[in-house]
Amino acid sequence: MGISDMSGIVCLKNAFLALANMVDFERTVRGLYKEHKTLSAVFSESQRNYEFAKYLRNKFAGHIHPELIEKAIEWKPELRYLATQMDDQKIMLFPKC
Repeated sequence: MGISDMSGIVCLKNAFLALANMVDFERTVRGLYKEHKTLSAVFSESQRNYEFAKYLRNKFAGHIHPELIEKAIEWKPELRYLATQMDDQKIMLFPKC
């Protein structure tokens, strides 16, 4: 199966985002662990995987900085050409909403 088009990439990005949000939210509910030790055990079993998913989210779906875009175009001017073809799924980064 796998990811074969932009909708798959968008779904993957959303999954990374949801996992990263869960990792961040988990820190706010740690007080519950005193009374519900099974919650801590369930989260701890996969904590390294969750942290890795958060790392991937940061790399894959990071924030866009205008200064970085300017520098990227300076280093790779052909990006201007690709920007005119954003409707092509082989080129586009994000679907039009």
